[in-house]
Amino acid sequence: QSPTPQQTQLNASPELGKLFEALSKAQAEIKPAKIDMENPYYKSKYASLKSCQEAYRAPLAKFGLAIVQQVYSEQDAYYVRTVLGHSSGQWMSNVFKLIVGKRDMQGLGSAITYGRRYGANALVGVVDTEDDDGNNSLPPKGENKPPQKPQPKPKAQNKKPPNMEP
Repeated sequence: QSPTPQQTQLNASPELGKLFEALSKAQAEIKPAKIDMENPYYKSKYASLKSCQEAYRAPLAKFGLAIVQQVYSEQDAYYVRTVLGHSSGQWMSNVFKLIVGKRDMQGLGSAITYGRRYGANALVGVVDTEDDDGNNSLPPKGENKPPQKPQPKPKAQNKKPPNMEP
C-alpha cells in the first residue's frame, strides 16, 4: 500500500532515546561525503552512493546503528524505504517515491540509486552535494517570467475595402 503523508514524514518505533543518543555520537564522527561525481547535463557535482556509504558506515556501526534499504513497487509506482536501526531495537525510517524518467531498467536503476542516497543521507545527516542555494529547484532562466498582458486588438475601422462598390 502507498505510504500515507504521515509515513513519508517519519515512521519510527515508539521509543527513540537510545537511537538518538547513538546517532548524535555517530554524527559527531561522520564527515561530509567526498564529492566524487560530476553531472555534465546539470553542470553540478555530487557524492556517489558509494562515497556517502563510506562517510557513514563506520561511525554508524561504532555506535550500534545500521541502514537497511528496500525497493518495492505498488500501483505502478516505485519506492525506496530506508530504515535506520539501533541495536536496542529502536528504529526510524523514511519512504521516497521514485521518479523514473526513462521507463527501462537503466532508468529504474538510476532512480533507485538516487532514492537510496537521499533516503540514507536524510536519516543520518550526510552532506552529499555542493550547496547551490536552491538554484537547481528553479526553472531555467527565462522560463519563469510573469505572464504578458494581452495586447489590445486594433479597433475595427469603418473603411470600405478598396475597389468595392456599396
